Amino acid sequence: MPWATDQSGGSLTWSSETFAQNQNANAIRWGTTYNFRFDSTSAPVTTTATIGFYKTGQPITVNVQAPSSSVPPATYTVSGRVVNSSGMGVGYERVFLSGDVTRAGALTNPFGYFSFTNVAAGNYTIGVASRRYTYPSSQITVSDNISDILITANP
Repeated sequence: MPWATDQSGGSLTWSSETFAQNQNANAIRWGTTYNFRFDSTSAPVTTTATIGFYKTGQPITVNVQAPSSSVPPATYTVSGRVVNSSGMGVGYERVFLSGDVTRAGALTNPFGYFSFTNVAAGNYTIGVASRRYTYPSSQITVSDNISDILITANP
């Protein structure tokens, strides 16, 4: 019989029938190996797991790697367009997004559009590194998706 799982109260529990319920239950026995897995969106941290015994003995706790209980930070999309001083899109320009911890780069498409995905909330400098034009950089605050950034080359 497969193990039962229960996810509640911030815990994930796997269990078999008890010895009193079924002496031939699918318990972990000496010389056997079981793997327990699940997918999580949180990074692993060291925490404790409780192991109960099939027949006798008090449960024990052991250190394990498990998902952190914190909610992963929200991420956003930052996008816009790079144009020359006449308002025409400029392709293949390197747009940078630089924050306290993060630095990312994106290449504009042939029409000047760019996009950054998975951007954490925070304050950033956005600008363009170009051999053809000079562009002003600016400060932006990311707390939601941004889709209307316009970076215009200096005349």
